[in-house]
Amino acid sequence: EKGVAGLRAEREALQQASGERSELQAAWAEATCALAVGLCSAAELYLTDLCDEPEAEGRCDALTGEALQLVSDLPAEAVQVVEPFQTRASLKLSQEAYDDAEPLLLRALEVVRRAEEAEEGGGGVEMPSLELRLALAKMLLEVDRHGDALELLQGARVEDDDSAEV
Repeated sequence: EKGVAGLRAEREALQQASGERSELQAAWAEATCALAVGLCSAAELYLTDLCDEPEAEGRCDALTGEALQLVSDLPAEAVQVVEPFQTRASLKLSQEAYDDAEPLLLRALEVVRRAEEAEEGGGGVEMPSLELRLALAKMLLEVDRHGDALELLQGARVEDDDSAEV
């Protein structure tokens, strides 16, 4: 959790920074997304390696909740990460709360689609990794969103037709 503390400090330092407003807003959004991803990385530990710990589910819930809150405070176009939605959905799927997982997965899918559109238009938005998109496709299948999963998998196949995962 030292990494998360460093990301928090970086984000807080931006609150005190001076400079051009648009640059500061972009840096703030980037730092916020980085912190959200860091929180999700910690939460993933509680979903996997630390799942037998007494408070694992509660810690995972708190971490993913904070990550979701961070990105929900940003304008939609500034959210360029799928991890907060995907990690929280993974928790909900592990709890068999499929109705709670589906809207989170659809939000992750929106981020991917915005990145695809930006990539086609030559924009500077980074596409979520192939690994994240494949995990998203698998989770979409779990909530019976077969068409959305197929669309993601077809895009992944075009990108990397040598991958055994695809």
